[in-house]
Amino acid sequence: MRKFRIPLIAICFLLLAVEGYATDFFSVGKSADDNLYKITNTAIVEGARGSYEVFTGAVSTIDTLAAIESGKTCISVFSEGEDLWYNLPSASLGLEYTFTSGGGTANYIYIDPVITDTIVYVDPVMSAGDKLKSNAATGDSVTLICGAANTWYVKSMNGTWTDGD
Repeated sequence: MRKFRIPLIAICFLLLAVEGYATDFFSVGKSADDNLYKITNTAIVEGARGSYEVFTGAVSTIDTLAAIESGKTCISVFSEGEDLWYNLPSASLGLEYTFTSGGGTANYIYIDPVITDTIVYVDPVMSAGDKLKSNAATGDSVTLICGAANTWYVKSMNGTWTDGD
């Protein structure tokens, strides 16, 4: 039994030392932008904490979404009959975005995939590069998810959306 004490003590010591090292190896906290989390030390990983963004204004706006914004809800509340364009990133498995009209007097909301990507929508059948278009009626919304290479699928939809090309 004595010959097992020293290795057992050594193992306990190593476990405690590794546990203490691991807790100091990295830290998690907010970045300078309050909507991001940051893990720091050997690498920085940032992601959107806030899950929505409201777009308001009186001039046409283009928002180009990034893959890191996956899961985001884009809410449009525009005035003076202007358009709002959302440019999707290249379709990559698992990316998901929701677009909704919060009212106002926007003419149209456009959701524009890259030219090689297709939005699968039953009626009408859309071609690669075709964009979805809404007349921005309050409550119009659509959630798109990428489930295959170069393909966006409509996960859910409310209101009237048409082929914008």
